[in-house]
Amino acid sequence: MPRRLILLLLAVFLLSLQAKEKDLLEFERFNFVFENDAFIRTDRWYTLGCDLSFLYRVHDDLFALPFSDRQKSISYFAVGLTMEMYTPAKFNDPKPQPDDRPYAGWLYASFALHQSSAKSLNSLEIQLGLVGPSVKAGEIQKFVHDHILGDPVNGWQNQLHDELGVNLAYHHHERYIVDTKQYEAVLIPHVGGVIGNVRTELDVGVLYRIGLHIPSDFGQNFVMMPGLDSAIPALDSGAKRYRAAYSYYLQLQSDLRLVVRDIFLQGNYDGNSLSVDPYPLVGRVGGGFGGSYKRYQLSIMYTAESKSFTQQSKIHGYASLLFSYAY
Repeated sequence: MPRRLILLLLAVFLLSLQAKEKDLLEFERFNFVFENDAFIRTDRWYTLGCDLSFLYRVHDDLFALPFSDRQKSISYFAVGLTMEMYTPAKFNDPKPQPDDRPYAGWLYASFALHQSSAKSLNSLEIQLGLVGPSVKAGEIQKFVHDHILGDPVNGWQNQLHDELGVNLAYHHHERYIVDTKQYEAVLIPHVGGVIGNVRTELDVGVLYRIGLHIPSDFGQNFVMMPGLDSAIPALDSGAKRYRAAYSYYLQLQSDLRLVVRDIFLQGNYDGNSLSVDPYPLVGRVGGGFGGSYKRYQLSIMYTAESKSFTQQSKIHGYASLLFSYAY
């Protein structure tokens, strides 16, 4: 199944390169997001997130999402491939660790519809994939540790077993221009949620950017937040697109999640796996900087997350990198 997902997305991307402006879909943007706690010299819990996505502008009015301004909104379609990896703190211990986060890999394809204007964004996304050994997350981590980091990984035989995963997410963003004397600034709050057998949760958050020639989009988002694609354009229908030659900015971000279901903590749906007791509320705060040059955009952010399960000894941190290219 993982190989089929990769081949499907590659075919969609190659076909999009032939699209012209008169076609239904026009290739808009390519995003790559990479998250890893190794940047801060740890390797535990949420240890890897990697997302590759392609955004297309939809030229016909094929759908209408709730809360969208049909007169001003532009429609987009996004397709992506994502992997997430989770391990306990003692990843070199071959014995089961019932008091720590279980080993798990999650590979999925995502298909999203977005309607955005200069001031708001509405997003509907479905995720289809697989949790378990067939994802080969253990083999990937073992290869990296054996050939690059030099420390053994011995516990993946205790990971969650194979389970098909389906998530459906919906989010609403608002974008506000903040009046400052010397720099540009934007405030982008969001609210939404996801329902599925992998994750079921509600979330609310906000992103703040301040700098020069800030990109006209809805900001960078976390890999493990369903429905939150990065760098969706903030532009009214019919408005002239403006892209500055360069930009730089400081960004601060936070969110709060009400967790109902998290397979990476509570284990497989059939109950036949390791699990821990989740906290119902989990918060995150992050900060970093970014910039763009012509069609290229790069940003880096550090994120600290509160304890997500009762047996967790301390808060967790990781770094995120976003690379984006506007076609």
